[in-house]
Amino acid sequence: MATITPGNRLYLYQLLSRELGAGRQTLISRVDEVLSADGLAPADLDCSDAQELLEGLDFVKLTVFKGGRVYATVMPDDAADQLLAATDNPADNDKAKGKPWKRRGAKSVRPVKPRHVITEEPAAAPAPVEPVVETPSAAPVREQEACAPEVPQAEPEPEQPAEPEPTPPAPQEVPTAELETPPAEPVAAAAPPTTPSINLTITYNPYEEMERDLRETLTSAAEPSEAASPEPESEPRPIAPVHVIQSDLPQHFSEDVIVRDGPLSVLYQNLPIDVEPMAVLDEDWRVSRSTGTFEGIRSTLTFPLRYLRKDGQGPITVTLRRSAKAMAGKRWSVDQVNVGGETTDTSEVPGFDGVEKRDEGAWTDLSGASRASLASSSPIREFTQFALIGTWDGLLSELARIAVPERWDYPSKSNHAILREYVTVTFHRIVHEGKLAVAAGESFAAFDTGLLTVRGEDVYACFSAHEGDIPWAFSGFCVVDEGELGMRLARTFDELPLPARYVDETTDLSSLANVTVSVSPTVRRRFSQPIEEQVARLLRRAGEGCGVAAPAYDPADETIKLLLPFDGRNAIVVASRGDGNYEVTSVMPLERARVCARVVSAAVPSWLG
Repeated sequence: MATITPGNRLYLYQLLSRELGAGRQTLISRVDEVLSADGLAPADLDCSDAQELLEGLDFVKLTVFKGGRVYATVMPDDAADQLLAATDNPADNDKAKGKPWKRRGAKSVRPVKPRHVITEEPAAAPAPVEPVVETPSAAPVREQEACAPEVPQAEPEPEQPAEPEPTPPAPQEVPTAELETPPAEPVAAAAPPTTPSINLTITYNPYEEMERDLRETLTSAAEPSEAASPEPESEPRPIAPVHVIQSDLPQHFSEDVIVRDGPLSVLYQNLPIDVEPMAVLDEDWRVSRSTGTFEGIRSTLTFPLRYLRKDGQGPITVTLRRSAKAMAGKRWSVDQVNVGGETTDTSEVPGFDGVEKRDEGAWTDLSGASRASLASSSPIREFTQFALIGTWDGLLSELARIAVPERWDYPSKSNHAILREYVTVTFHRIVHEGKLAVAAGESFAAFDTGLLTVRGEDVYACFSAHEGDIPWAFSGFCVVDEGELGMRLARTFDELPLPARYVDETTDLSSLANVTVSVSPTVRRRFSQPIEEQVARLLRRAGEGCGVAAPAYDPADETIKLLLPFDGRNAIVVASRGDGNYEVTSVMPLERARVCARVVSAAVPSWLG
């Protein structure tokens, strides 16, 4: 049975919420690491392991997934946050001096680190110590009997009469004897005075109803997650942790979050003039929830927007704060907007186009337009608003493990960025072609990724229905008739989902013998002399079947463009204007051109690497 005082509870809440993050689900092994780094162990609180300790903490939710994996979630506790805030601000405590009503109840609780118990004598502890409860002197007596059977009759007699007389105060003096014998008596003696504080803390907690709702959500969320990831190999971030997080986070940003004039004014001043800030907040918060790209400590969390800060050092971020008391039915509010430099009102207002958009993939280079002028939607945001994916790393690592090995990373990076663009652009094309398969009743969905296993089998992405503004939850990748997901795919659809097709829109390369080439003004400024003749010659060679041109799919305008080699470092992007007319729309680095070509076909020309 765990022995946890209110001070210990507050200390553990402070430690675990700081190291693990509030509302984030982590493997229970991580809790052992945090305790060990802080010089603690479950045994210090009379627990056999971390799971028993966490079961005794009312602010921790435990989830057991299929295969025996146990995850822990530190739930926000406003009562504890207020106590910690009071501890962090000694000035507030000074003000309370002389005002007894300020010091009553739970407000007197301070974080107290549990005393680390060192157990060096496992063999001496079994039977001798437990029978002796009343007199602390009995343990040393028994030890002497075991070591020297002839002396005990000389020494216990003077000690026993001396100890019984001060028996009432003996518990108060035990701390001095703890260095010799670390029994459980001192802990048991210290517990009674703190019991009233435990009751006060529980009474003060205003979130019992919310925690009950979370428990119900957790129970219901565990069922689909078990069916969705039956095999231990689908370990990368099961979607259930995200289900649990959703229950305590705002869903529709504009409906659930208070946005005051100050932060909203900062967004209006920095985003492009034709962009509605509330629409950006709604969409980017949904994407952040889907991918877990937000950070939270206690009652605050921060998430990124699609736009870069003015200093170019990362994205604009928005910080939300959770209040103990709801205002107009909303517990969350925008606390801060960081645009680079100032985080409140700013005098330095960007131009008409506003700050730059973050890079959302190589496909943005195909049209030659600026990122700000591209459509507000993108394949990445489209995919992450379609389904909760957990984390990009988990999803992409699983797909890379199942499919035929390829180079999915940019040079010097290992984040599967090429594979992420492949998946999201392919999904965009699948939706455009109407090839997303949805079961009757809309409880299950799937699409063909276009990738193959080493045995030549199609790899499918599967999703389960999810309640809320994000309609689906990623379940895993599978091969038909293999594993529980593969069996479910085969049972659900009479006809399996079809892969995306691009070749139907690809230009007939045999008709490139006589073409007219023009160059867009944006590209023209990059060259000191005309390049029309060079591009026309490359197109003629492509028409002769020399393997020069590589088709690339542009999701911004649903067209197929051609990539041509240029100077060994860049590729020229050519778009058909009809009637044998072609326009050079862009010039892009070879490695990014290769990403666009790989979306269409694995047969990438050698000049693209």
